[in-house]
Amino acid sequence: MADGVREELARAGALLEDRPGQALERAEAVLCRVPGLPPAELLACQALRRLGKAQAALPRLEVLARPLPAVPALWWELAHVAMELGHDDRAIDALERLTRQQPAIADGWFLLARALRRAGRGQDAWRADLSGVHAASRDPELVEAAVAMNDGRLDDARARLERRGTRHPDDPVGTRLLGEIIWREGDIAAALVLVERAVAMAPGFDLARDFLIRLLLQSNRLEEALTHADMLMQSPMKAAGHDLLKASVLVRLGEQEAAGDIYERLLAQQPAQPQVWQNLGHVRKTLGRQAAAVDAYRRAVALQPTMGEAWWSLANLKTVRLDAGDIAAMRGALVTLAGHDGAHGEDVFHLHFSLGKALEDAGDHDAAFDHYDRGNRLRRAMIAHDADDFGAEVAAATATFTAPFLAGMGDGGCPARDPIFIVGLPRSGSTLVEQILSSHSQVEGTMELPDMMMIAGRLQARVDEGEFPDFRTMIASLSPADRTRLLTQRMAADCAELL
Repeated sequence: MADGVREELARAGALLEDRPGQALERAEAVLCRVPGLPPAELLACQALRRLGKAQAALPRLEVLARPLPAVPALWWELAHVAMELGHDDRAIDALERLTRQQPAIADGWFLLARALRRAGRGQDAWRADLSGVHAASRDPELVEAAVAMNDGRLDDARARLERRGTRHPDDPVGTRLLGEIIWREGDIAAALVLVERAVAMAPGFDLARDFLIRLLLQSNRLEEALTHADMLMQSPMKAAGHDLLKASVLVRLGEQEAAGDIYERLLAQQPAQPQVWQNLGHVRKTLGRQAAAVDAYRRAVALQPTMGEAWWSLANLKTVRLDAGDIAAMRGALVTLAGHDGAHGEDVFHLHFSLGKALEDAGDHDAAFDHYDRGNRLRRAMIAHDADDFGAEVAAATATFTAPFLAGMGDGGCPARDPIFIVGLPRSGSTLVEQILSSHSQVEGTMELPDMMMIAGRLQARVDEGEFPDFRTMIASLSPADRTRLLTQRMAADCAELL
């Protein structure tokens, strides 16, 4: 190819995205001078597609492809043209050729997945999405962003991905990674939007759907979480983690029997799973199957004697008396974990509590108290709690929500008399009262606390970010419409759970 022709094609290519009409004119001018020149022909077809003339580009691309089967850009363009025209089988053929030639290019796999899904080949599409994710895992930009995130350099990681997003707006892997960064920054609502978008772009992106389910659980959007968990179970890449995640959603929804069925099926396939035995014990305990719960917990500690939560679950049943063999096993577990309090802190304090209960039952009260004390000290060290700060928060709430203040706020919120609020101090029986009331056919327990905490957190964030000088001023700024809107959001969530 002469240098002058090469330069002319380079100038035409630079016009392709913003001025495809001019790019087409220049490409056709080159073809008049050098008929059939492949680079000029491909450029003309690319311009035709961008001008909405895919029908004119298709036959020219097919003619061009016959003598040039090893040019990836040609198959990429042919696939786009075929998909725009609804020729999914032709697009799939082109993309399968492309991904064979360039398996490390994620975009080819994701486009193939779209074509396969449109053709009704859902499982093949799922596998193509998974191949795209695998290919993206070696993308240097994404790797660098992931390293920055894991190093705690969230601003750096976010900036890298936002720059990439301007060039690759339809990148599911980058979008999911950006969602995780924003989640780590504490904005779960914005993270959800991004991760939902990543799943919409690549429905076979299992890791993104897994993360989405966990975000939905954190947001108490349980029915949506279950829908996605059911979809994840259909993945061609079967994984026990998918079953466990669905079981955790079912537990949150109160579907204990269904969760137990999943745990029992997994254990029938592979019984040496102490965590699953422990989860099954929790389910059986909730269902009132005490003896079966004890059996599950004992299987868990037999497989993993250092599993502190399982020991405490046994001790906390109150009906189980831990014997000398159990005491020796727990003491041995503490020896095994000695020096590893940081990594196994929860196991250690649970073991101390369990030993305390066992020794108390055995009448060794001094030793029991020693273990209770050690367990409580370790547990307290793991809790970020400042009594003075908490006291100040309580005082601020008490000073804010006075009868005159509430009366001055006017209408807003729920006008009906239906909601029943149960207010009490911790361990005073308020949960028991709710359970008694909700057992009536005309009363529904709404599991509203997580939603109320999220609403309160979002309101407090407006103070923390400097929009208001203090909590009282922010609350006073809420109009009746604002308060009604917050109520409506909460009621919509309740309705979604009940339908």
